[in-house]
Amino acid sequence: MAYSRRTDRSYTIQLPSSIDRCFWSRDVAYPGESVKIHVEASYVRDGTPLILTILEKAVEEKGEDTQVAEIENAGLSGNALVLDYTIDLPEGPETGSRAAGGERRELFVVVRIPDYGLDNRDDPSPLLVVDTSPFLFSE
Repeated sequence: MAYSRRTDRSYTIQLPSSIDRCFWSRDVAYPGESVKIHVEASYVRDGTPLILTILEKAVEEKGEDTQVAEIENAGLSGNALVLDYTIDLPEGPETGSRAAGGERRELFVVVRIPDYGLDNRDDPSPLLVVDTSPFLFSE
């Protein structure tokens, strides 16, 4: 049985801040298309800057992921952020699935909130598949 009584004391309750979810608006996209990145957090002040790092998944399980872009100073509002991102994959050395001869690349997002010491590196966004195969035109 719970015991309760009225007191004239004040108590401080600390609610832990967290990054709840990060996800793409679509599962598949093509280079040059625009997609939305959604971020949801709990108990984070409005306007708190965050850093979104977009990475390409490595082909090998223990390989190193390649950074594609970094977006800084995006601010939360109402513990949420919706950001438009145009897919612009860098050219150059073969990385990710291209190195293995594939025609698709897989991207994910890692969110960091430096003011709170939070990041979702252990639980990043779901993968966004970017189809880089050439378009086939029918006659």
